[in-house]
Amino acid sequence: SQRKLIETCAEDVERLRGLVDDLLTASRFDLLTERLRLKPVDLGRLLRNTVQSFQSQASGRSVSLTFEPVSLSGPVQVELDPEKISWALSNLLTNALRHSPPGGSVRAWLERGESSVKVGVRDSGSGIEGPRQSRIFEEFSSNYDLRVARTGATGTGLAIAKEIVVAHGGSIACSSEPGRGATFQFLLPR
Repeated sequence: SQRKLIETCAEDVERLRGLVDDLLTASRFDLLTERLRLKPVDLGRLLRNTVQSFQSQASGRSVSLTFEPVSLSGPVQVELDPEKISWALSNLLTNALRHSPPGGSVRAWLERGESSVKVGVRDSGSGIEGPRQSRIFEEFSSNYDLRVARTGATGTGLAIAKEIVVAHGGSIACSSEPGRGATFQFLLPR
């Protein structure tokens, strides 16, 4: 029983450490958006590499993870901060993998438009109820749903993703139906 108590304490310490890290990151939102290091980047390659870095995590969760460039002929050059856009996508992928059941799937894609590019992530998880969708990009939004908070989510990942996308002049949105997964998409100007 003492070993079980120590294990529980260790898990709580790790959870608190993650929360403190997220709090520090959230407190630096202004720094996130003020110091963009913009340069021309092949967004398709950046997204492919980011998705590829999550393959072992997906495999460990028995979730299929794919990246599909849609209607692309050649590189998609966009002026952006590659580290921050990769961070935003990583937050979306982390959420999608966390909420997809074993045997489920996560699909990321990139579409080129006339004046913008669209990046999307779709999961096969339990979905998000309508009332929660309006608050999903607020800091610490996992607290609105105890089931989500129990997954280890602290509720800052989507808020950070939004800050990064908006700092690039873009927008981010979520669409979901309970029981049918969730789709997150962000638009970036070209």
